[in-house]
Amino acid sequence: MSVDLPYGDPAGMRSFAAALRSRAERLEGIAPRLTRLLPPSEFRGRTADSFRARQLEHHRSAALQREHLRELADRIDRAAFALEVERAAAEARRRAAELERQQRQWFEELRKRVMGR
Repeated sequence: MSVDLPYGDPAGMRSFAAALRSRAERLEGIAPRLTRLLPPSEFRGRTADSFRARQLEHHRSAALQREHLRELADRIDRAAFALEVERAAAEARRRAAELERQQRQWFEELRKRVMGR
């Protein structure tokens, strides 16, 4: 599966993080379903021991992948928040500069009126 990572789009980033968390939740259900389908206690012998070891390895791998997906989702959420904060700060700076420009213009017009008399 190929997915384009959302860049510069906080809403898209949050949506992608939610999708990753959803996949992590699905991974969480795989191990119990596998155990119900193939209960390791029903088998005996060397092959059964090998099967149980392999099954345990898959459980651990799924748990590790689940944690990686959750960590990645958290990082994407933090990046989306940081982007929103940066955009808000940039907008505040732009507004402040515009207000300062308007204030200078107003004072200049006032000065001309006062000095023009």
